[in-house]
Amino acid sequence: MDGVMDSSYEVCQTSDGSATLISSFYGQAYHSQKDGAWNETLYKHIVPIFSHHRDKSHIALLDICFGLGYNTLMTLWYNDTVAHKHVTLYSVEMDEALLDSLKTFLYPEAFAPYMQILHTLIESGSYVDESYTLTLYRGDARDFIPTLPNAIDGVYQDPFSPDVNPLLWSVEYFADIARAMRDDALLTTYSVALRSRLALYANGLLPHLAHNAFCRDFTVASKSTLEEYTLVDMEHKIATNPTVKPIYDADCSTL
Repeated sequence: MDGVMDSSYEVCQTSDGSATLISSFYGQAYHSQKDGAWNETLYKHIVPIFSHHRDKSHIALLDICFGLGYNTLMTLWYNDTVAHKHVTLYSVEMDEALLDSLKTFLYPEAFAPYMQILHTLIESGSYVDESYTLTLYRGDARDFIPTLPNAIDGVYQDPFSPDVNPLLWSVEYFADIARAMRDDALLTTYSVALRSRLALYANGLLPHLAHNAFCRDFTVASKSTLEEYTLVDMEHKIATNPTVKPIYDADCSTL
């Protein structure tokens, strides 16, 4: 698929007052309207990963996918406000029309200091200063991820759902993700679907159930057990759900 999608976008307000878009191409919103774009981004992705690596002075992050840029902008805001680390962030987005439209999108006021960084990133594909090394790859995540070093500390696994974007939830996809992750890396995702967790588990990534007061339950995954989350008993899930299988690339051949 190339970077020109036959899509239109509808602006909608989410429950926490922040705005998101609904994609006509995928038939889904970029964020949970129930949780809120701000809350979902902050509490499902940024806080878990930064908290997990609280003792590191530098972290390398992978954002799949860039979308409206909330994960990138929230990373900047949270790091400047709370964490104060050096951050390397790789983002991927193949929707050229979406990226070109973001200069006029109405973001939360807290992101105002980062609009010039956003514009630079969209225009040139990179941004570097004393605190940040940011890369935005325009293209297919499946092409980009294998080029990454085995140095990723955190993965924002945040594409559209497996129902409409299965190639970013397959066993082969997560094999590339797992190879890029350090041994102590953390992956976060909104999906709690069993077939998504099976694809993680097939690659040695252990799914855990995570919850907080700000959003619905979500999944964190790592290469070892995490004490702060509830480990999902995947062998029990497999035994009691024998017809549920993970997605493989071959299942997506008609897309």
